[in-house]
Amino acid sequence: MRVLSRIPGRLRLGGVLPPERHPAQTQAHLLEDELPERPGIQAARANPLTGSILVLYDASLLSEAAVQAVVADLLGHFHTNGAHVHDHDHEQCGHHHHGDGGGDDQGEDD
Repeated sequence: MRVLSRIPGRLRLGGVLPPERHPAQTQAHLLEDELPERPGIQAARANPLTGSILVLYDASLLSEAAVQAVVADLLGHFHTNGAHVHDHDHEQCGHHHHGDGGGDDQGEDD
């Protein structure tokens, strides 16, 4: 995992998702669902094609290192418990994953 861009409250991390399409889509969806449940994390947007994730967070509550630790912890949890459970279609879930016909490229150009 490496930092691709940083602005206080906004962190884009690369090398987060696996290169294989289905596992990348699954982990992207899980990260988008789970990260905002963590204190201080406001939103997450993952791109399975690039393997990156954009995390919006409250910089008054979390440091950049803390955000990276939360992402790493969730990824470790997925690997330990398996991230193969995905109980609905991407087309129906409201998330916009790139490369699956349901995405837009908003916010993915930096």
